[in-house]
Amino acid sequence: MEIRINQEIRGIREHLFLGLTVRQCVCGTLAVMAGAAAFMLTRGRLGTELASWCSVAAAAPGAFAGFAKIAGMKPEKWIAAVLRLAVTPDRLLFREENRFYMWLEPERRERRRHEA
Repeated sequence: MEIRINQEIRGIREHLFLGLTVRQCVCGTLAVMAGAAAFMLTRGRLGTELASWCSVAAAAPGAFAGFAKIAGMKPEKWIAAVLRLAVTPDRLLFREENRFYMWLEPERRERRRHEA
């Protein structure tokens, strides 16, 4: 038995803080922390401008994981789909296989031999 649910109801998400879901809050916090850490670690060696670019690069994966949706999929599902696509062969061959016919084949040969 299948219970049908409207698409609008499936899309409802519970919001935690400032209209963000729990996933977005956690990933956003981790992105900010990674960006701040990258900025603090690289500011003395690279200067302020390059350190800011490093902080953006460090925060990008966390922001991507929390806020991006590609083809309606969360990033971990999308990455799994891409990897599965990369691993599967380009061309799949399907062979028709009738197991019932294969099981009866020895009996059919036996009958032919007795009839001949």
